[in-house]
Amino acid sequence: MDEDLTKTASLTHSPDRAARRIGLPLRSIYALIATGDLRSFKVGKRRCITEAECLRFVGHMEAKTAAATKAHTTPSTIPPRPTRPPPKPKTIKRPPRRKAPALEASTAEAA
Repeated sequence: MDEDLTKTASLTHSPDRAARRIGLPLRSIYALIATGDLRSFKVGKRRCITEAECLRFVGHMEAKTAAATKAHTTPSTIPPRPTRPPPKPKTIKRPPRRKAPALEASTAEAA
C-alpha cells in the first residue's frame, strides 16, 4: 500500500500546489521563497519546491511555535522595528548681519 503512494506522489510541487499542501496562501509561499525561508529551484520557467522542503518548513514552523509557546510569547516572522531616537530640532541658519555704515566717516567727508 505504501508503494502505491510513492509511485503516485510527486517529489516536487509548484508554488500553488505547495501552498495547498502546506495550508498557506499562494502569496505567502512567494514571500517565503523571496526571503529564503522556503527553498525552491527553477526548471526552465517552472518553479519547483521539493516535498522534503515542504516537510522541513512545516517542522521548522512547528518547532518555532512550540518554543514560543514555552516562552509564553507569540511567534512572529517579522522582527520588531528598531527604535529610533527622536529627531533633533532643526536649526534655522540666518545670514550674517550687515554692519551699518560708520556715521563718523560720512560726516567727516561732508564737512
